[in-house]
Amino acid sequence: MDIQLVNVSQHSIKDFISIAKHRIFYVKPAFLNWEIEEILTTIEKSNISPCEIYLESGDESIRFGFGDKNALNLISQNLDKFTVKMVSRIKISILIVDNNCLIFSPSLAQLEDGKGQLNFPSGIYGNKNLVEKILLDFPSYTFQIPIKVDDISNPFDETINIEILYQEDVTKQLNVTVSNLEEYPPVDPVKLKKIHYYRNNFKILKRQLVGLKIKNKKLNLNSFIKLFDSKNDRLLRSWNILSHEDIKHFQDMSYFEKELQFLDDELLLDIGRFGALIRTKFIKEYETKIKALKEDFMNFMNGVYEEENRFFKYRDNNNETFISLEDVLNNSRKELIQYLESIAKNDEKFFNRILEENRYLNRNLNNGSMKKDEVCKHFITNFVDNKLKFPNEEELLGKIDIRLDFYDISDELINSNKDFNKYMENYRLNDLRRYEEGYVTTY
Repeated sequence: MDIQLVNVSQHSIKDFISIAKHRIFYVKPAFLNWEIEEILTTIEKSNISPCEIYLESGDESIRFGFGDKNALNLISQNLDKFTVKMVSRIKISILIVDNNCLIFSPSLAQLEDGKGQLNFPSGIYGNKNLVEKILLDFPSYTFQIPIKVDDISNPFDETINIEILYQEDVTKQLNVTVSNLEEYPPVDPVKLKKIHYYRNNFKILKRQLVGLKIKNKKLNLNSFIKLFDSKNDRLLRSWNILSHEDIKHFQDMSYFEKELQFLDDELLLDIGRFGALIRTKFIKEYETKIKALKEDFMNFMNGVYEEENRFFKYRDNNNETFISLEDVLNNSRKELIQYLESIAKNDEKFFNRILEENRYLNRNLNNGSMKKDEVCKHFITNFVDNKLKFPNEEELLGKIDIRLDFYDISDELINSNKDFNKYMENYRLNDLRRYEEGYVTTY
């Protein structure tokens, strides 16, 4: 008899594998740990090498209960004993031992070796004739499946090959699958419930530009003026860090706004008061480009020249003179120090107070290391930096930020908001969401 109907269980599969003397050939969506353990034991006992196995790539079959992660780990650890080949889809089990074979459904429930099982047929057991036919259409190299049925009497007339991963990709794919299963452990399929759900193809973007308009800052000079005994109402009580021309120069953000608009036109859809729409698959790209735009702008403002910086290209193409914020602040600091030196010049009481409060300067003056004007300049420079805390470019530019917030599109907007739906009609968008099927646990 070429074939016979048999009852397939964990026990019968183990017994069948254990009698192998020359060959084990196993096709299955995914393997269970006890199957691989039994194969390894038989390989060791009968010196069978290699054992050829086919399984599905990815982790879907394990998540649906056709196998487990431990089996994958065992295979990965014993690749010298297996020839592993992967296919995209296979939902049948074929186990060939020497010149006999067993064909059965890879259902986890059927493989449980529980007591009191009914003795019903759940597989086909065949001899050499069936094995030879299987290996003709499902050899170690090619597997064919029907793609078209022209004649009902011969539905397998036209076939295609299932794509099999190259051998060098197998180890990588096994490691990726094990990693996915460790991060997101599979759930018992008995506890899964099928559901319908949706994913958003678009998100709403709300963007906030912070600190891009550089405002002037004043330093209060009263702490310095108090060092003088006599009052002089003509002395400046504050110092503008930036001049009117500086402010005008740095508040011209036309280059930045132009680049931002280019980016928006490429990846966003303007929806007025609602913000902007962006496809979810473009969010990461948009965030990356916004980050690069900000970095280019910060370097431009700091005067850090880079040939590929888009803002320097604008400047060079328009033959414009650009002064960096660093240079402007350095000039302003220098002018402030010069002004304070001018009002302190020839004021002996001020100079004596400096010496009384600063032993370092007093000692350097007395030993000739510093002259009187150098002592005064040193004190005033230190005062500007540490007492008045004259700002640097990082303090001003550090406040510049582009904040991005992405929001799901609510049911209310889609179903009830007429203004929102007008934008959808204008853009001819009918794929705000995609509906899919999935599974949730029932506990």
